[in-house]
Amino acid sequence: MAFYNYTSLSPDGKRHKGIKEATSEADLKVKLKNNNEYLISCQIAKEKRRSNFLTASNRVPPKVVATFCRQFAILIETGVPLVDALNTLRKQNFSTYFRNVISDIYDNVLKGVYLSEAFKKYPKIFKSFFINMIRVGEISGNLDVVLVKVADYMENDQKIKSKTKSAMVYPTFLLILVVIVSFALMIFVIPEFEKIITSTGGKLPMITQVVLNISRFFVNYWIYIIPITIAVIGLLFLFFKKTNPGKYIKNFFAIHIPVIKNIAIYTITTRFCTAFSILISSGLSVIDALTALIPILDNRLFETKFIYAIEDIKRGKRIAPSIEKCDIFPKMLIEMLDVGEETGRIPQVCDTVANYYQTELSAAVTRATSLLEPIVIIILGILVGIVILAVMLPIMDSTINAGGDIIATILWRIPYYEFKL
Repeated sequence: MAFYNYTSLSPDGKRHKGIKEATSEADLKVKLKNNNEYLISCQIAKEKRRSNFLTASNRVPPKVVATFCRQFAILIETGVPLVDALNTLRKQNFSTYFRNVISDIYDNVLKGVYLSEAFKKYPKIFKSFFINMIRVGEISGNLDVVLVKVADYMENDQKIKSKTKSAMVYPTFLLILVVIVSFALMIFVIPEFEKIITSTGGKLPMITQVVLNISRFFVNYWIYIIPITIAVIGLLFLFFKKTNPGKYIKNFFAIHIPVIKNIAIYTITTRFCTAFSILISSGLSVIDALTALIPILDNRLFETKFIYAIEDIKRGKRIAPSIEKCDIFPKMLIEMLDVGEETGRIPQVCDTVANYYQTELSAAVTRATSLLEPIVIIILGILVGIVILAVMLPIMDSTINAGGDIIATILWRIPYYEFKL
């Protein structure tokens, strides 16, 4: 449904201007005719939308998109026409920005644009996987089924991400604590002990000299060190998050660091199996499904190898041997894909493998967390231990030297007392 600004003519020859809701221009004519009016001209009324300028963020979380898909599927499944479903959804309690996006999609569909093409205008919100699934739903006439599958996938993918992130919260907290303690020791604690340490006289141990030099550097330049440290961390975050070289390096280390290696591999495997199963079972060809998977896997290191695998499949090679060349997927997946391709049951096989590796991912996250926590605590202990050694060694040396002098004096006096006796 849309609102039309119209001009009509009444039986007495008077012109009337107004606004009326109708599904199309023909529907508007019928509605006006029922009121003994004849349509002269009309155009779709431009909707007054709230500006995005004052919105907190133009980012739409995947969880919100999943909710949108779920509601959309329910409306389509109950027989609500596509345009009316979008009209209902744009009035839901989403953010201002997302409501404006849905309204724009609604306007495009009213003009005759395909739904998948209307979604394609917003690639930051609706990824290529989503677009391909909507296109499949449009062609097959099973849009409601496809939307449910998309919602299931997005919700499941968010659970995997949340599980991984939540597992890293405590180790990250401990790491931040190590940095804060380091700054506090160097700026506030060591300077208090420096006078005591230097008053002992004599040559300071190497470890004490190093710690004192670092402390003096921190004390003299802390006003520059803190903002520079924050800026470097921010730039590194942007580098690894936004740039292709940064993503490549991040993915490389994720695959090769022993503690988190299995998490990275199991995450990619679970995503691959889940998405590949949905795409194939929805009617997409193997080549189109694999091509749509590239941005879903979100791994720059793996992307190039995966493109070569797709090229091999295009040349007529089997799926399993081609995927095996990527040298990242577990052997079990390759063997199961081979069986699935042989029996024509790839979606079922992928579902089974996805469920298995989802369980393995949970176990891998738990193991990584249990290993990372003591590692960070050990680092913190070593740091504090170095500081304690740096402070105590010169004090102990001076005490030992003072004790030696007292003993020497006593031994020197003994002959004197013996002589007097």
